[in-house]
Amino acid sequence: MMMFRTHIAFSVLIGLASLEFFNIENHFLYFAFVILSSMVADIDIPNSKLGSKIKPISWLIEKLLGHRGILHSFYPIIFFYILFFYIVNLPLVGLAVIIGYSSHVFLDLFNKKGITLFPPFKISFIRGFIRTGGILEYVIFIALIIVDIIVMGWYV
Repeated sequence: MMMFRTHIAFSVLIGLASLEFFNIENHFLYFAFVILSSMVADIDIPNSKLGSKIKPISWLIEKLLGHRGILHSFYPIIFFYILFFYIVNLPLVGLAVIIGYSSHVFLDLFNKKGITLFPPFKISFIRGFIRTGGILEYVIFIALIIVDIIVMGWYV
């Protein structure tokens, strides 16, 4: 797990980059869902920013699924794609959720604790080199903020 703030900064950058490829009219709604969905994967930690708001549910999810299990894989991304594009037909929300959630999973690939992209297939386990809360993560967070600000300037 990376820190909350690093996930937010990265999701904003990916959301900004996606504006070039998709015709997003409501930027506020889009970024609200990008940012919110970048936090959802850590709902399996009762002490995470999102988990602490719904602690009993988060505790139950942690007990049933464990941390860094299925919620840190590609399966929820596939689920959200089917849900938002085929079942409820909200493509803008679906795109934002997929981008935000995917940014979280992608960033956690670089964490020392690693994630399994397609559980239970351990062959898909990837472990990175960044320690949560370490100096390298802090440097990456600062770099992301700087790049976010620069890229935001292109849209103002």
